[in-house]
Amino acid sequence: MKLVFWLILAVAVVFVIRNKNKAAQKSAPRNAPPSPHAAAGEAMLCCAHCGIYVPESEALRNAIGAAYCSSEHRSRDGAV
Repeated sequence: MKLVFWLILAVAVVFVIRNKNKAAQKSAPRNAPPSPHAAAGEAMLCCAHCGIYVPESEALRNAIGAAYCSSEHRSRDGAV
């Protein structure tokens, strides 16, 4: 008799979990547009001195257009 009770209890638990999962899937939007932050990207430039990549908006350039990660690296290469 105990075995039947535990079997029925296990089936009931599985049934409840499956119903909750189905309800959660129905409420979630399927074709949600990507967020603007995730879609927007920025070019990464390689520092001419050390080789680290920096965002284009943060890169410092010298007179010939080479990109640097910091003013120290830009001055070390002799072109300010």
